[in-house]
Amino acid sequence: MEKINKVLQGKNIKLNLITENDFNEYYISGFVNMDEEVNYFTGSYGDYSKEKILTYVKSIVDDDTRYDYLIRDLNNKIIGEVVINEIDYETNSSSYRIAIFNSCDFNKGYGTSASKLVLDFCFDVLDLHRIELEVYSFNKRGIKVYKKLGFEIEGIRRDAYIVNNNYHDIIEMAILNPKHDRKSEEKLCIEDINHDFTSSITFLYFEDYENATNFFEDTLELKMVSDKEFAKIYCIGKASYIGIVKKASGSVKERVLISINTNNVSKTYDRLSKYDLNQTKINIIEQIPLKSFFFKGPENYDFEIQEFINKEDKIIFE
Repeated sequence: MEKINKVLQGKNIKLNLITENDFNEYYISGFVNMDEEVNYFTGSYGDYSKEKILTYVKSIVDDDTRYDYLIRDLNNKIIGEVVINEIDYETNSSSYRIAIFNSCDFNKGYGTSASKLVLDFCFDVLDLHRIELEVYSFNKRGIKVYKKLGFEIEGIRRDAYIVNNNYHDIIEMAILNPKHDRKSEEKLCIEDINHDFTSSITFLYFEDYENATNFFEDTLELKMVSDKEFAKIYCIGKASYIGIVKKASGSVKERVLISINTNNVSKTYDRLSKYDLNQTKINIIEQIPLKSFFFKGPENYDFEIQEFINKEDKIIFE
């Protein structure tokens, strides 16, 4: 398969495929005066002579089973690399790794931004189905970031790595393309139920939206599946989601909204019309976008029936 040479542009970084012309800068940035903390987290110990790295770069430039991206900051300085390798075009799967070359560039969002750009490229352009990685159990920050990106732990290789005379586990993680509609037993069970609902989202309204975001992402470590301008949605289980909303931008005045997703909001509207629910009219919310209507449930709880318009959102919440 012919390699696709495409620059991936983010807000604070850009990614370009490595070429032989990048070798000198790449070698100086990543292999001269190597950062000990980076080495510890990546397991980068060994022979990194200039000759060996040059041979390595020449061998990967035209290899169509891998994409080796250099991470550059806004000043065009190389700050790391992110790699998709071992691509299997029969199973549409690959491996993944990333390294920020200097620990002074940790916690600046570079790694997360680079990972999101590469994952989008892999899923949208290469149409890969599965991407996997390995991470050492002591790399708590890395594991946390991978979980936020959507990677899930699939296995643990106990005491498979040794450093400083101490054994550590290797954690195996993977992410599946969210745009691929895979019929699972759980989904088939949902389809057998005699209604048109697919999943539910409990929305909580917050004055301090930033603090709520930190709580759900850093404390509860929930996987974010949707990020809109005024709301974020996190997965907490199969077909079960919780959302946070900026209170000033919300659809209701109370602090709780139960949203039930459907594939046909008009059909659900007609089905519920025989009950005295004081339903609102079906409205289209362009910012998301979705079609929905509201009604009051027992003890005056607010309910919303909604149908996502974009195919990508429908797949996520089926």
